[in-house]
Amino acid sequence: MMHYECELAVVIGRSARRVRAEQAYDYISGYTIANDYAVRDYLENYYRPNFRVKNRDQAMPLSPWIVSHDEVGDPMNPATELGPLIHRDHWERVNRYIENAKQEGADVYAPGVPKGLERGNFVPPTLLLNCRNDMKVAQEEIFGPVMAVMSFTSEEEAIRLANDVKYGLAAYVWTNDMKRGHRVAQAIESGMAWVNSPNVRNLRIPFGGTKYSGIGREGGHYSFDFYTEVQVVHVAVGDPPA
Repeated sequence: MMHYECELAVVIGRSARRVRAEQAYDYISGYTIANDYAVRDYLENYYRPNFRVKNRDQAMPLSPWIVSHDEVGDPMNPATELGPLIHRDHWERVNRYIENAKQEGADVYAPGVPKGLERGNFVPPTLLLNCRNDMKVAQEEIFGPVMAVMSFTSEEEAIRLANDVKYGLAAYVWTNDMKRGHRVAQAIESGMAWVNSPNVRNLRIPFGGTKYSGIGREGGHYSFDFYTEVQVVHVAVGDPPA
């Protein structure tokens, strides 16, 4: 029987972020680019960042201009940073998530589709602010240029929010305290974690998730193990029986 290893669409990862308030502008302005780039089937995408605030009434350090920097347009144009989705069904699915989040109380910030592109499958980079962890956009994979943003006031709450999801592929922690970064990364239930870093992965290290994000690992010696067989050899020692 031939061994075959492949990635399945059911192996999904909701990637959690933990970001201190003073880092929010730098984080969002940089990583909405990565999020928008990954409108394809990218499982380690930044879909549910959590930002630390002093209290619940503190305004989120985000504004519409943050998501309006991307050039939305023809993917064949070198100046374009965000093209259309692959299919109309995909476009409808992503927009249903946005509409559902709005109905559940999220504040939606999106620059709108440029004039002349209304008939295409374009979804502008979208921020969903003041989300809760029980919202659909916080629990399911969107596969679009959409970020569901939540806030927290303590380290314990951040860990609880990050783990309160059935997926566990990747996690990202942003902090000025490296001890805290290591502590939180180890407490989050994910197969991979980055501290103060985007998704930069060495192909020789194991790749895989926990919970509903799959079983097993690939990459490095894990891939060699998959395509090899373990053989057990039993050897008797001592003199043979008479």
